[in-house]
Amino acid sequence: GPQARKRSYQNLKEYMYFVNCENPEILYLKYREDQNIVYHAKTIGFCNLWVIAKEKIDIDGDILVEGFRSDYYVSHPPDHSWETAVEIMKKETEIFNPQYITPQNYIQTHFDKKIKWTQKDELLYQYFKYDLRKPPTPLIKEPGIWEHRIYNFLERLPETCTIELGYYPDSLSAYDPYLFMFETDYEDFIIELFSKLPTTSSFFRVSDKLFAYIHVPGELARIGDSNPSKLCIPLLALDLKEKGIIRNKDYLVPEYYRKKSL
Repeated sequence: GPQARKRSYQNLKEYMYFVNCENPEILYLKYREDQNIVYHAKTIGFCNLWVIAKEKIDIDGDILVEGFRSDYYVSHPPDHSWETAVEIMKKETEIFNPQYITPQNYIQTHFDKKIKWTQKDELLYQYFKYDLRKPPTPLIKEPGIWEHRIYNFLERLPETCTIELGYYPDSLSAYDPYLFMFETDYEDFIIELFSKLPTTSSFFRVSDKLFAYIHVPGELARIGDSNPSKLCIPLLALDLKEKGIIRNKDYLVPEYYRKKSL
């Protein structure tokens, strides 16, 4: 179902950490009980722990990237096959010319602004965060929550939150999740390129890094597939680097994770 994520207003900001630590399993279990942690995952790749917190925290380990995240930008998957996506992405990478790139500013930040957000808004947000189709009836039992207050909150959502409706036609479990980290001067091109995938992709920025969270069939994520016509996503990232579209790249795979409604 559709989900909501807070925008990056000064009073709604979330802080992200990508960390290499000696015992990520121990920290993972520790953060299960920390009410300041919004989401955390044990990962495989350029780091072994990914943490999202309401504010800065003391964290053990080698912090590779940290900072307040931007708004999310969510793709609208096109109605075409993976084979078509492969052809388009290869071609657009090959013909890339920075002279013809017009900035679109897909990713926004609001770090210098505040927005009206009350304790009741927070309660409603935590209730609807992972499923905006949940019936509001249980909320009406809460003190100070009336029906008009719920609908007022929902009407304001496009202003306060990014709304994501994930599209995974073969079910989410049929795809492998990858979080790519890029250093690039062509952020909008990367977003447009990965938005050609026929499943939902989401993008955000932390510090000077662009992150792309994608879901692809396993054979498109593994190097060495017997069919050379298939696009291997890691090899595409190498092509982007060779052409100077990105300066650096890396990725991780969430091994197991925990998201919270507080």
